[in-house]
Amino acid sequence: MRFSGKQIGQGLAAILVVAAVGSGIAWYSEARESEQEHQVLSSAKLSLAQAIDKATATAGGQAISAKLKSKDGALVYKVVLLNGAQRSEVRIDAQSGASLGVKKEDSDE
Repeated sequence: MRFSGKQIGQGLAAILVVAAVGSGIAWYSEARESEQEHQVLSSAKLSLAQAIDKATATAGGQAISAKLKSKDGALVYKVVLLNGAQRSEVRIDAQSGASLGVKKEDSDE
């Protein structure tokens, strides 16, 4: 089967439209996610740096990761610390700064 130049052009145009719409949807989704992250972060009374300091004071070691999460309607920082071979996960309330618990596990590395 042979396609005419017009059919090929129409096919390419359709592919470009689908790609453009897909890109627009992906951009909108990322922009919306960034806005939601900004809203969550701006509602926390405790900064990320303060949460890391609090976690380090609570469990010792060096922070290797930290993130802010919404859990059951409450904002909680999850800070992962490494102290030698001991890995700890400390949860810090983003509103009050209170330590919500420490989970310790041995590092396999």
